Amino acid sequence: MDSLTKKQRSYCMSRIRSRNTKSELLLKKKLEEMRKEYLAAPEEAVAVIKGKKNFYKVVREMPAPKKAEYNIKFSAEINPEWIRELIQNRKRKVDVKTLVRYDNETEKNVLEWMKYTKQIKTIPNKGVAVSIVDDKIMFITMINSNTTILISDKATVELFNELFEKYYENAEGIEVRK
Repeated sequence: MDSLTKKQRSYCMSRIRSRNTKSELLLKKKLEEMRKEYLAAPEEAVAVIKGKKNFYKVVREMPAPKKAEYNIKFSAEINPEWIRELIQNRKRKVDVKTLVRYDNETEKNVLEWMKYTKQIKTIPNKGVAVSIVDDKIMFITMINSNTTILISDKATVELFNELFEKYYENAEGIEVRK
């Protein structure tokens, strides 16, 4: 740049600044688009998620309950992380209730769960898992189609919460088979 005149140097520097400014503007515009997209996502009342891997991701990302957590289990799968969460919820005085399919296939897992909680009752279930957290958010998983519906619409979640409570109230307790 030493061989350039002052005018040429000034021109080159203004061109460089101009390019940087254009790049910055494009970057800011892209960032704003991404921010809008990101902020819009939580406001969606319903999200449909496919696959077992994504199901576990949804379960991990569910907010911790403050008052109540209601579950309907299909397989009564034992997961150490879920057991830890159950124990933590009990310590925090969260009302945790579970309806579970209880048959020869699930008996072993149900009995394992009963070591940690007695608030388990039976429900005939042909392939659905549900979790309701504090009248705020819930998911419904259709096991056979490997699809999870995440619902954050307050009115819908409150209705399902009430339906769960009514069913649980009248459901049969677990009788340990010998």
